Amino acid sequence: AGKAGERGGGGFVAPGEQIGPLYRVGARHFAVHRCRPSEDPAGSENRNFHERWQRLVIWFIDGASAIDLDDDRWEVLYIFEVSSATEVEGGAIEATFGREDETAADFAKGGEAAASAAAVPHPLGGSVLGSVGFASLHNFRNPVKGTRQRVCQALVLPPYQRMGHGAQLLTRITQCALEQDHVSEVTVEDPAPGFSKLRDACDLALCTRLGALDGGAPQGPGAADASAANPPSSTPSPPAPLDPRGLAELKGLTKLTEAQAVLCHEAHALRSLELRQTPAQSSEASLEGASIEGGAGGGG
Repeated sequence: AGKAGERGGGGFVAPGEQIGPLYRVGARHFAVHRCRPSEDPAGSENRNFHERWQRLVIWFIDGASAIDLDDDRWEVLYIFEVSSATEVEGGAIEATFGREDETAADFAKGGEAAASAAAVPHPLGGSVLGSVGFASLHNFRNPVKGTRQRVCQALVLPPYQRMGHGAQLLTRITQCALEQDHVSEVTVEDPAPGFSKLRDACDLALCTRLGALDGGAPQGPGAADASAANPPSSTPSPPAPLDPRGLAELKGLTKLTEAQAVLCHEAHALRSLELRQTPAQSSEASLEGASIEGGAGGGG
């Protein structure tokens, strides 16, 4: 993580600490910072920066209201565009989005660009070129059940939309939650339809990366022998039914809500079923679906 309040070449002090490596979209580079506004005194440069973002919220989010910047339960994540990696030497960039047109859907499919693109040098807290987006988190603290983090506001400014920044925000939020033992769950407050689709894609990608949806894998002391006797096939096996115990384990591993955990399990089951179909079966299913739609249209 970068140091709190690092100053870029242009004199702007990015509030908070950088979380995770930098990432790029095409040839442009971006950093995500996390901060707690209540730690910045009234009248300070950082507090004024938080207030300016809150004034933007009411113009872009329907029914939004400003958060209480003095409440220590609020945290904010900001995305900043930073200077070109060729200017200086330093840390590494996470090459998550390698093309200008790569979307969160591409990211959820496995991040082909991330696998093929090499990390490029870049300093932590380099020159800040501009603000891209932000998300606010509210921590509901419970001494027994742990802290529930709720994403209450999320905004990517229009010039940067549909470039994968929203997926980066959600991914970093979940990753931070997984690294904090006191956080038990990550939720979203009244998401818009588009944000719900983005959330579903990111949650499914998270479960896939953690291997939380792999069904039928042998467990226990004899797992290695069982795996050797039954080598995995190239076609994924369908996951086991999600019983209450399995649901609790999935929620504990991913810190998703119950509804999101069930949705990810069902999406993974559907995907494994589609991959196991032969081309003839897939063609037959497509023709059957087309005939049903045609019948429904004729009846209308």
